[in-house]
Amino acid sequence: MNKNLKRGLAAFIIANSVLTTANIGVLNNNVFAAERYAVESREILKKDYNSIIDECVNIGLQHLINKDSGFWYNKEFNDWEALTVSSFNKEIPASYIENLAKKIETKDSSLFGADGKFKSTTDCERTIIGIVSAGKDPRNFGGYNLIKDLCERNLGIEQDIFCKMFGLIALDCGNFEIPSGSKFTRYDIVDGIVEKKLKSGGWSWGDTIDVDTTAMVISALSPYYNEDYDVKDAIDDALIALSKIQDKTTGEFTSTWTPNGSSESLAQVIIALCSVGIDPTDSEMFTKSDKNLLDLLLEYKTADGGFEHDKKNTDQLNGIATEQAFRALASYKKLKSGKLGSIYLVKDFN
Repeated sequence: MNKNLKRGLAAFIIANSVLTTANIGVLNNNVFAAERYAVESREILKKDYNSIIDECVNIGLQHLINKDSGFWYNKEFNDWEALTVSSFNKEIPASYIENLAKKIETKDSSLFGADGKFKSTTDCERTIIGIVSAGKDPRNFGGYNLIKDLCERNLGIEQDIFCKMFGLIALDCGNFEIPSGSKFTRYDIVDGIVEKKLKSGGWSWGDTIDVDTTAMVISALSPYYNEDYDVKDAIDDALIALSKIQDKTTGEFTSTWTPNGSSESLAQVIIALCSVGIDPTDSEMFTKSDKNLLDLLLEYKTADGGFEHDKKNTDQLNGIATEQAFRALASYKKLKSGKLGSIYLVKDFN
């Protein structure tokens, strides 16, 4: 059967099964459907997380914008920060757009190679996300078409998992059409990502499942979750794998390089769950010792209003940890506002 026909049929069947389940009031046996459409059968006094997040934003988001507190690897406002700040409907510093436009206009060597194109595929992808987050069109920014640059590469055969997933996010963040004559389609990227899933259930830059990479891949694939069986199966397997990795006592995601866990891993899993419609504060799969993922992330709050990488120094924020934590908080706010879909679906240019 034609692949596109199978996808269309899959989308219809998946959507129809959800409607049928809702109409008869019976939970689907699928554990993730149960997570997403669970009836309120438990009497739990829930925290007002929206108010908690609003307080975090009022106190700490300014440090992400002004970089006037804590530890920063780079004081220059960047593309991920543009995404996160715009997600809270806050104004992005004008200097970010001005500086980026100048770099692109002059083909600054920090971004461009001798051939006049982006040296790094992931730099091109990340810059597209930042430009869209700032409300600009990357097809004509600084006199340059970043979508054309990206699509002149062959993301279909690209082997780097980060190039693939960020490429998909870059195209989907503005719902950009892939120019005719390109060597790949959206589903070449999607299928290529699914095929890179490890037998252990997730994704990685190596041979062992990596929590952050797996969570980011789930977010990238999430727009296709309800229209492609292969994607749905891959994401479902990955969520099971992440739940198994999570420490049953502490709830942290530990690894060789983060033996006690990190706020970034928690943040990325929260973003992933929200992208497929799962509430991280009400997920039995990811609640360990009566602590949900958002509770765990909030334990990394610092005295100056940001977030720390680990819990060794909670006096001052870490820039990378703070950006990713706020991105997770924005994802949760979006989910609870009734807006389904990934935080990376910023604008529709079509």
